[in-house]
Amino acid sequence: MRCQSGSPIPPACASKRSAGRRLPLDGANRKAASDRHQRYQGSDRRHLEFSCCAIHALDRDGALPTRLANYDAHKAFLADTSRFGVTIVMSGPLVSDDGERMIGNLFLIEAPSRFAVEAINHADPFTVAGIWGKVTRQG
Repeated sequence: MRCQSGSPIPPACASKRSAGRRLPLDGANRKAASDRHQRYQGSDRRHLEFSCCAIHALDRDGALPTRLANYDAHKAFLADTSRFGVTIVMSGPLVSDDGERMIGNLFLIEAPSRFAVEAINHADPFTVAGIWGKVTRQG
């Protein structure tokens, strides 16, 4: 697939990912991918490089009450990440083996730099509240 400038659309812009599966690029999905790609082109028509990064965050011991108290602020924060220049491709809680309680979070973020990923991670209300005991970033 090519954008209006004739250059190929990078895979990160050409597909949407949901729960680890690739959605077909037809109709509205193809148009959205093309429009999104056009927004990220520089004035000199070169592409900004965007890549995906995973954040795996495990709660510290005893963090569940703090997690629940900050849950609404965390969700509101993730609803608009435009000020950081990143897109949350997917995110969700990690649950215990028995499925009864939340024990962490997993995020897949499309970002122009590792700095942008770290900035959004550090600004997250869960980070500010000290919920996570161990955070790993890949990508």
